[in-house]
Amino acid sequence: MRSPSIFAVCVIGVSAFAQMSPEAAQTAVKNAPAAMKTITAADLEKRLRLVASDEMQGRLTATPAQIKMAHDMAAHFRTLGLEPLGVKNSANQVSYLQGYPVITTEVDAESGLYDDQGKKLNTHGAWSLPRQPTSRGEPEETPTRPDGPMARPLMGPEGLPARQPIGEPTTLEWKAKAVFLGSVDRKTSLPEDLSLVIPVVSTTFDTSKDEGLDIMSATMRGMQTELGAIRQMASLLQGKGARCAVILVPKFNLPFLTAGNTMLAYPGKPSVRLDNGKRDAFGTMVLRTRIPILVLGGADAAAVAAALKTTVKDFAMSAKNVDLEAGPTLEFRMKVTEIGTEALNTVGLLRGKDPELSKQAVVYSAHMDHVGMAADGSVFNGADDDGSGTVTLMELAEAFAKLPPEERPARSVIFLSVSGEELGLWGSAHYADNPTWPADQLIANINIDMIGRSTAKVPKTAIAVTPTHKHRAYSSLGRDAAFLGQAFDLTMANGDRFYSRSDHYNFAKKGIPVVFFCDDEHPDYHLPSDDPEKIEYDKVERVARLAFLLGYRTATAPGLPSVLGKSDDWFAGEPAPEKGEGK
Repeated sequence: MRSPSIFAVCVIGVSAFAQMSPEAAQTAVKNAPAAMKTITAADLEKRLRLVASDEMQGRLTATPAQIKMAHDMAAHFRTLGLEPLGVKNSANQVSYLQGYPVITTEVDAESGLYDDQGKKLNTHGAWSLPRQPTSRGEPEETPTRPDGPMARPLMGPEGLPARQPIGEPTTLEWKAKAVFLGSVDRKTSLPEDLSLVIPVVSTTFDTSKDEGLDIMSATMRGMQTELGAIRQMASLLQGKGARCAVILVPKFNLPFLTAGNTMLAYPGKPSVRLDNGKRDAFGTMVLRTRIPILVLGGADAAAVAAALKTTVKDFAMSAKNVDLEAGPTLEFRMKVTEIGTEALNTVGLLRGKDPELSKQAVVYSAHMDHVGMAADGSVFNGADDDGSGTVTLMELAEAFAKLPPEERPARSVIFLSVSGEELGLWGSAHYADNPTWPADQLIANINIDMIGRSTAKVPKTAIAVTPTHKHRAYSSLGRDAAFLGQAFDLTMANGDRFYSRSDHYNFAKKGIPVVFFCDDEHPDYHLPSDDPEKIEYDKVERVARLAFLLGYRTATAPGLPSVLGKSDDWFAGEPAPEKGEGK
């Protein structure tokens, strides 16, 4: 295994520059295998409209949608004739799947607010969960599990992860008079005893700045302002004896939706954390309040308001002279279960044709997961992030599989579709620590994550790359990408600020040369508006073909890729060999 601390800076002669000219790049593309041209914008679009459809529910790690995506990738690899390179299942067969343990905190679909006839009043909504709610509404600490991480049985032949409940479900079924208190803050005069009712409060989220907020600003504001207000309301109401509460808003704003996607849970969007035995009742990313809170917006809020004989226009005012006996009887139902299960990676192999060099492998990677569903029922489709990388990986695998025997690379090629990237690079970290190929024979990683959009920083004629020649981990892969990019009308933009933010980073930490292709954080980044209609498929085609040729040349070259270290420009070191010079 390479040491990440060894860097060799090479001196470039005039001949090296000449061999890396645009004309030389055009020649390299001209000599590329015909299979490269099977990667087309039309095929990429066809695949992406499925991967990033509403039916895939945002592909949140360890949810049924992400498990389906992993199986879809496995089916694709199987159809192409790639060898499975995952772990063995219960039938002692090597599968295309590799799992790693996680815990999901799941709000049951029946959770919600019901009228006295048993009709559910809300379709959507978000839950702020307490540490450990009980039928008495008393928060308790959940003890650390004595058994540590789940003892995972092997996946069955069908490849579905085991699901093991951890402890008993946490439930609250409270049927009582629902009382509308209106807008509540620290100065509000509340009834002294709310222990026998379901308090319903209201607030209004500012939507005027939604279009001008980027994802980071929106999320930070949501955590501080909107979720801060929810936490404050929960404390005020719990202090008056309430065992649960409902918050109504006319409309969810962007800060709430983005912060809620990170900090709240709701049916179809569990909280997910690694199963590492650490003490945390509901996952590190869940907002915990002293009592369970159900937040409803839009039509759901209006339906509850109608049941309470009030309207949305009253949400900004505090109710006066509240009669605790006058409201309708409603039922607050909540069921929350912690499940020990697995998230899945999918791994396929094209074995190289050379008996010795085939022991070495180039790894293509892209993450299949995204961030799931929003509290209003909209879907974070993740077309660019990272649907674009996922379908590129599918097209790359197909192109390599279509190579005739005489054109197959000498070295092996691994196609790695990982999960958990959005939650902390989990899937690639698990693979890097538990590789299904000898770790010291992984010679390169080409990672693809968001390549479908152009921005001011990364225009149509550019793609962002890291590590750049300004980075200490700059490698021959980056140099060769810059060289070949000239023939695809792609210059290399500086993507070093993303160096530790995608899956290549876990390979780089092992000392493996890496290159990462991405675009930039465009206005739809991590929003439900990241849809297939906005993808520039012609650009994805060019980047995908560049990635194909880069990996193909790396897998056929006589020498190994190497870390070069910082340099004054992209064209450091000796140029990559032309097709045919390797085995």
